[in-house]
Amino acid sequence: MKLIASAFLALHERKAALFVLAATLVGLCMLPLVGRPLAMDIRVMLPEGPGKSIARDMGLLERSPLASSVFVVLRSDAHDPELLARAADDYAAKLDGDDLRIIDSSSVDFAGALRLLVEHAPQLMDEKDLALLGARLTPEALRSGLGKARAELTSFQGMAVKDVILADPLRLRELLAGRYAQFGSLQQGRMSDGRLEGRDGKSLLLTARTQVPLTDSEGSERIVARVEAAARTLPPGVSADLVSGHAQAAANAQVLRADLALIGVVTPAFFAVLFFTFIRRVRALALYLTPLAALAAASGAAAFFGTSISGVVLAFGGVLLGIAEDYGMYVYFALASQPERPAEALAEISRPMLATAATTCAGFAVFLWSDTPGQRQLAVYFLSGLAMSTVFSLLVLPHVFGRLPTAAPPGPRRQERWRSLLGVGLCATVLCACAAGLGGLHFDGDLRNLGVTPIKLRQAETRLADDFGDVRRRAVVFVSGADEEDVLRRNELLWRELRRELPELLVVSLAPLLPSAQTQRERAQLWREFWDEGRTSTVQTALAREAAALGFSPRAFASVEVIVGGSPAPLDFAAASAYGLGGPLSFLRQSGPGGMVSYLTVVPDNREVLSFFSPEREAKFGARLVSTTNLRRSLESTMRSELLLLLGGSTLAVGAILAALCRNARLWLAAAVPPLSGLCAVVGWLGLSATPLNIFHVAAFPLVIGMGVGFGIFQISSGKVQMPLATDKAMLTTGLSTLGGFGALALAKHPALHSMGLTVLLGVGVALAAALLVSNWLVGERVC
Repeated sequence: MKLIASAFLALHERKAALFVLAATLVGLCMLPLVGRPLAMDIRVMLPEGPGKSIARDMGLLERSPLASSVFVVLRSDAHDPELLARAADDYAAKLDGDDLRIIDSSSVDFAGALRLLVEHAPQLMDEKDLALLGARLTPEALRSGLGKARAELTSFQGMAVKDVILADPLRLRELLAGRYAQFGSLQQGRMSDGRLEGRDGKSLLLTARTQVPLTDSEGSERIVARVEAAARTLPPGVSADLVSGHAQAAANAQVLRADLALIGVVTPAFFAVLFFTFIRRVRALALYLTPLAALAAASGAAAFFGTSISGVVLAFGGVLLGIAEDYGMYVYFALASQPERPAEALAEISRPMLATAATTCAGFAVFLWSDTPGQRQLAVYFLSGLAMSTVFSLLVLPHVFGRLPTAAPPGPRRQERWRSLLGVGLCATVLCACAAGLGGLHFDGDLRNLGVTPIKLRQAETRLADDFGDVRRRAVVFVSGADEEDVLRRNELLWRELRRELPELLVVSLAPLLPSAQTQRERAQLWREFWDEGRTSTVQTALAREAAALGFSPRAFASVEVIVGGSPAPLDFAAASAYGLGGPLSFLRQSGPGGMVSYLTVVPDNREVLSFFSPEREAKFGARLVSTTNLRRSLESTMRSELLLLLGGSTLAVGAILAALCRNARLWLAAAVPPLSGLCAVVGWLGLSATPLNIFHVAAFPLVIGMGVGFGIFQISSGKVQMPLATDKAMLTTGLSTLGGFGALALAKHPALHSMGLTVLLGVGVALAAALLVSNWLVGERVC
């Protein structure tokens, strides 16, 4: 291109100013990095979903007490309850702190729960309860109930709730016990001396609450460090298992940091090996300025357009270095092939180089329309880096190189028969693999498989489920709003419909214990109508007679008059908490900004529940079901849409570039063979190995297209006599540079980074081989 040649000549006399300007520009690119935090959260790479439904559900899931609570199981080798109890007391004292508060099971006021049920019976009992109560008001039933009361008062447990027993001779608490007993289904096991003991008697469960969100990797690491430090002080024979989403968040952050360090070492080392193998010229060291400038521009752009920089995105720095170095190598080989005519050499190389940059950018540009925030940031990251590497390589790097020694001229293009046969064999192999693997393609929407879950954590989760029930695997229904009375009413209506439609379903809700004010008024009216004057006097007379016969004092049950004829104060969350139930109640109620309040209902995560919560029913109650099953289905559906969007967008963009570049069908095919071969290889590998596709695999497809077609473009441009990249050595060098970046990513231990790195490494590697073997043969002596 004449423009590039003219620019070279114009800048040749102003090299000092050019270098100052280039250095200043790189420095300015790095300014947005100052003060920007590094986010190590893998959730940035999750799709937001239609209407941001997945993002909203993820936010609700993180707020769910089942997901955000910290569970610690203390386990002893032998059955020694006293040792385990002492260890639990000491461990809880060391663990308790500002950002981690232990919820002691012994602090639950059982007597307070009974008092609430009895004193607020007029507001809690519905028509069915009153019908059952009526059957208990016969003289025989009253006599039996008072006999039970007498036996309870003489027991050790009964002395602790003496006031409740005397205030409830009608045993209202038995009719209402289910309203509080439902909380016990959240965790299995048995209470022993105020603590929740496992089924085998060798474990105790401690539950802690924290304000540290699951997205806070540093806070999660602090929690894990505190748990581990406290565990080291446990007596011999006692161990601690941590089960929490914070443990997984901390593990992900640690692995990501280790991967970033690994990539930072492996990538430069690979480039050094590449340099000393294929180039070995001191002046050529300047070509590494291009990837450094590209890295500065990419990181600065990502920081400028975002509130934080994703560690996952930065992990692709090695990939960017490998791609950006190619452009420096293109310019190097061009100048080395024609050192006496640098302007003409740059003009010749600029056309395929810009076309390759355009196709590679097309592969990344489609991410701008992605449903995944991390992929959009990845698009900004790579587009900025590629733009900088292209401009820097064409305008700045030639003046840094100076005059290079003359390289050996490229030899004639030889079409050895073995290369043609090998190319045909390669195409046939990947096509057969693609055909065989298509049926095995399937998507994986399991969130846990996108991140790191240490074996120790998986084992701890299994033991927790065995001893105390799989509480963390349940679904949660959120009913939210700014008007608490309206939220209570809708929460209550939801609970009633659940009980009516799925009567056998295990549901945990505040609705039966904390009804709306309107329902309380309606039930209080039913209570007053139930206790008409005749029934009240009859029951009081029979109660006094039966009480005297059993030896109770005449005024032993005087408080029943207050309950029967009284009008208790309205029951709300604050009033219920005053009975000592703040811990269990707060488990199912959350306050948010702007006066928003949410009431939670815990249900099984099964097919019946998912079918019940249709979009229409959620809209009816203003509710939202959040379940791992639903999230998995939504992610899989979104990944299918993402795959079609990214594949279709990149294919159209690359096809348009090739159509503008090539007028010859054979040459167009020669440029298209590498990306098609790479795609077929990836599809065949994923299908035949039964590897489930995640969002990172999906993102790899457009990259294989964009970079694979670049190899084809240089092959179809190599028919020109003076084309500097006509040799296989030059093509192999630049191709290996790209593969080196993805190779470093494939070495990552984080499953998300590893899956994308390995996928693109395979696809681009096959594309490079197809360009050297098949495109070379198709091009022959023809040119675009």
